[in-house]
Amino acid sequence: MVMKNVILTGALLSSTAIYANSNFKINSIEFIGLERISQKAALAELPLKKGDYFNVSESSKIIKALYDTGNYSSIDLSSKNNNLIISVKENPIIANIEISGNKAIKSEMIKDNLKKSGVVVGSPLDQSKIDQIDAGLEDFYYSVGNFDATVKAVVTNLPRNRVNLNFVFIEGLSSRIKEINFIGNTVFTTQEIKDNLKLQSDVPWWNFVSDEKYKQQSLSDDIKTIDKMYKRKGYLKFKITQNKVSISPDKKGVYITLKFDEGKKYTVTDVTYSGDLKALGGVSKLKSELPFKLNKIYNGDLVDIYKRQLKRKLNNQGFSNSRVQVYPIFNDVNNSVVLNFNIQQGQRSYVRQVIFQGNSETKDTVIRRELPQMEGTWYNENKVQLGKRKLNQLGYFKQVDTKTQKVPNSPDQVDVVYDVQENNTGAFNFGIGYGTETKGMFKAGVNERNFLGTGYKVGLNGQTDAYNKSLSLDVMNPYFTLDGVSLGGNIHFTKFTNPNNDDGNSDYNYTNFGLSTTLGIPVSENNRLNFTLGYEHYDISNIPNFWQYRDTILQNESGPLNQEIVDAFSTNDYSVGVGFTHNTLNNPQQPTNGNKQAINFTVSLPNSSYKYYTMYLSSDNYFPLNEKQNWVFYLNFNGGYGTGYGGSTLPFYRWYSLGGSSLPGFGYNQVGPRGIQYDPKTGGYTNLTDSFTGGNALYAGKISLITPTPILSEKYQRDVRTQVFVAAGNVWNTQYKAPTNNVVNNSDYYDYSDPWAVRVSTGVQLTWFSPIAPLSFTFAKALKSYPGDDESFFSFDISTGF
Repeated sequence: MVMKNVILTGALLSSTAIYANSNFKINSIEFIGLERISQKAALAELPLKKGDYFNVSESSKIIKALYDTGNYSSIDLSSKNNNLIISVKENPIIANIEISGNKAIKSEMIKDNLKKSGVVVGSPLDQSKIDQIDAGLEDFYYSVGNFDATVKAVVTNLPRNRVNLNFVFIEGLSSRIKEINFIGNTVFTTQEIKDNLKLQSDVPWWNFVSDEKYKQQSLSDDIKTIDKMYKRKGYLKFKITQNKVSISPDKKGVYITLKFDEGKKYTVTDVTYSGDLKALGGVSKLKSELPFKLNKIYNGDLVDIYKRQLKRKLNNQGFSNSRVQVYPIFNDVNNSVVLNFNIQQGQRSYVRQVIFQGNSETKDTVIRRELPQMEGTWYNENKVQLGKRKLNQLGYFKQVDTKTQKVPNSPDQVDVVYDVQENNTGAFNFGIGYGTETKGMFKAGVNERNFLGTGYKVGLNGQTDAYNKSLSLDVMNPYFTLDGVSLGGNIHFTKFTNPNNDDGNSDYNYTNFGLSTTLGIPVSENNRLNFTLGYEHYDISNIPNFWQYRDTILQNESGPLNQEIVDAFSTNDYSVGVGFTHNTLNNPQQPTNGNKQAINFTVSLPNSSYKYYTMYLSSDNYFPLNEKQNWVFYLNFNGGYGTGYGGSTLPFYRWYSLGGSSLPGFGYNQVGPRGIQYDPKTGGYTNLTDSFTGGNALYAGKISLITPTPILSEKYQRDVRTQVFVAAGNVWNTQYKAPTNNVVNNSDYYDYSDPWAVRVSTGVQLTWFSPIAPLSFTFAKALKSYPGDDESFFSFDISTGF
């Protein structure tokens, strides 16, 4: 810009000298020096035309108008016989733009900014713009601590008045914080202040929150943090009088000095109000809702909370442009302050349109049905935010942002915009393998939570190998009715053949076919009732004659019990179930806030092969520890219990198992009671096998700290979740009684009816939310186990995503 001003000033002085005494009617206008620009186009850029009168004031307008086009590098005016002659030199055309050496700033971002500045391929080269861009880029690097960074635009001339433009970046190294010094602090110690800052010197390797690289924005944030610390303690006039950033001669070190004027501590003696109070219920009601007490030390955090409460109340009544400001009235004699809340409610607004952006797959109707804020009604901030939360809970979107836009020329109307970033809602599983026992294995599945953008949930999964064949289909319509009543169904088939039918130490053979339907009814915004009807058929054979299986086997009278393998039997179970779910999670796949509790009760009908009931409880609780919600405390619990009624029993194929994802550090279903098998040599149940039978009661819990994933950049933090955990659990049989005819002679044996045989583990889990499906990698160490438990240090899980 400086160069342009110099050229322009020189041209104007020249013109003034030439035309100081000129004042004539223009007969014609001629451009000299045009190459790519036509005479007609050049004439159209002028503020005057043939027949107009020319004088010295017109020369400055002409030159400015032509320079503003960016097409010319020099302009000269002259006249001959009342003909205006404009001699120009055109700026070269940018034939190509190259960017090299940049790492901190992406090339796409640089090109976007160049485009906004009008620097694109095919545009004329405006050196003043290029100089501004160079300076702006260098300013950015300085703001993030790269003080030795340089950005230079290299212009290479090409034939036909064209140039190649290459932005060469030398980023250098980020400067490190060497020292942070405070002057004038007496209320807080230096260490107390430093402990609350992002910028730190000598950051230990394990501290992922602080940063020893200087960033101007981080320093601004830290200054705000310090200000809040003092305002929280009542120092209402606190200010930083000096903010000095010094750079070492080698530009590798930064020294920060902040000088404080702490002021005095103030007590709030009264609160007054001014402005529009009617919508808020008047002074007495407003004072009754104060989050702080009078005649107590001023607390800036509580005052900010109160301001947000007042503004939210106004927004919920349609006053979307309301303002709440606080004016302190000081009494420095007794160090007290009266707070005046000035309330400007503005004009009430109603919503003209609800607009959706970013949903290329999800249909508008699927989004709209989740929103309580309706078009044509008063704007309500609570409803807008509730809609945002409900959209996040769907799991269809990585991110949901809302904004309110004023409607031009309509002061009482606003548009509410929901800007969504769509998430991967499907999971595709595919696998081919070979094992010495399973031989060839093939499995495939597709699970979609937003089928074709309709909101339907659809899952189809199948697997086949030498011993196992399975197929299942799940379908659920979350809006079977407009009121949010859901309807879903499942049908599945499994056939498993025991590869070692005669060893007595492996699973039984079975063929299972089942189907179910579930109706979900919303009770309130966060609560839901589910009702299920189901049918299951089992053909079971080659059953190990375990002591724990006796009640199930005896009820079917399927064979003598003086042998290792029991004959086959079939079952038909008809069941009904009812469940209750409370859900306030902010996201179903990657929650960081809220909780979800579910309890389900299932009972088999009297005409079933077995009469039983089961109860299952699950609870997930997320407590964010910081504003960004990337540090989260997570608490999980699961518990189940089942038993028979009417003289029947809970069949062993309905028992619970534990291990693997349900209890990291142990093998899948490799925890708890093991089968005690009939021994024909002794005529009793004495052989403790390697088969885990599970039990009719279970509990498992996990305490976790979810943290930012080390090493990964901010861009990928949302795609990977890291949690450090301690887990515990147990599975047991409440009706188990040890065999009395013979003693189980094995050191691995323990009382399988003991509910306090708790297993404990600790470890780290990384979950990658891949485009195919969420993949979890768990490294865990068993801290407490029982004889026979199968410990496992590593496990890998693929979520179905359904």
